[in-house]
This record gives sequence, C-alpha cells and structure tokens, in this order.
Amino acid sequence: MKLIVKRGVHWAGSALAFIGIVFVLLSLQTYYAQIDIANTGVSIWVVVAGFALIYGLANLLLARAWWHLLTWLGANVSLRWVIKVYGTSQLAKYLPGNIFHLVGRHALGVAAVVPTGVLAKSAVWELGLISLSAAIFGALALPFFVDASALTSTMSLYFYSEFALRRRFDIWTETVFGCCFVIRDS
Repeated sequence: MKLIVKRGVHWAGSALAFIGIVFVLLSLQTYYAQIDIANTGVSIWVVVAGFALIYGLANLLLARAWWHLLTWLGANVSLRWVIKVYGTSQLAKYLPGNIFHLVGRHALGVAAVVPTGVLAKSAVWELGLISLSAAIFGALALPFFVDASALTSTMSLYFYSEFALRRRFDIWTETVFGCCFVIRDS
C-alpha cells in the first residue's frame, strides 16, 4: 500500500476516534447537568464501577470473537493488536449512526495491512451473527406475551443454530456466535 494512502487511512481512523471521544465528553457534560452527583451514595458508585467493569470485560470477549473471525478468514493478526483496534474503534460507536466503530476498525485494519476483503467479510459475519443472536435473544421475551412453551422453542432454536454453525463451519464461528448471544451488542 502506498505510504500516503496508509497515512490517510490512519488519520481518518484517528479522526473518528477523536470525534467519538469529543461526542462522549459532550454527552457526559449534558448528563452531568441532569444528575445530582453530590447526593449520589457510595453504593451507586460501586454499582456503576461494577457495570463499567462488566462492560469492559464484555468488550474483551467481543474483541476475542472478532479475532476468531479474522483468523478464520485468513488474517494473521495478534490478539493484542485486535484488542487495541477494537477498543479504539469502540469510541466511535457512540457517534450518531452507530456504524462508525465498524468504519474505524476497517480503517485501522487497512492501515495495519490486513486484507480489505477479510475486514469486510468479518464485518458482514459479525453483523449476521449479532443479528441472529439478537433475534433469538428477543424471542426469549415471547413467554411474556404468548404461551410459555415459546421459551422451549427459543432455546431449541439457539442450540440448533449453534449445532448448525459448528457443523457447517468450525468451533471458532460457533464461539463467536456464543459471545454475540451472551453479550448481544453491548
């Protein structure tokens, strides 16, 4: 890849990350005006810290799932690099549109000379697996609206999906699906 294109892609990815940080900071400033922090108890802060930790761990699982997809598609990347790129690009997730984390990941991947086709396929696979897991996860709410036997059907669909993915592809694709189902687009 030409050096000028590589630098342009890197700057575009960095710009998306910076815009994401600014957007999050502006949103926090708006929320700060709405919340009375002085009267917030320690127990609330402990719960917030706990959920922040869970969110961070969930993103580590999703980064690992993305690493499995990239590896399965033929990219030779390290888990450490994937976690760095995934974490950086997640900042852009909070920009309006909710697609810029994918764009940022693609830009950072291209800058690191990961094949564009592999990055595009991994994004399609990720969105497909997240959509499948979201549909199954949403179906878990069916017993609240219809007969409770819908829960059995939903769980059967989930296990059939896992079996089909494992049989058709391999354990890593099924692992990614499992992570997407458990985390479901955190």
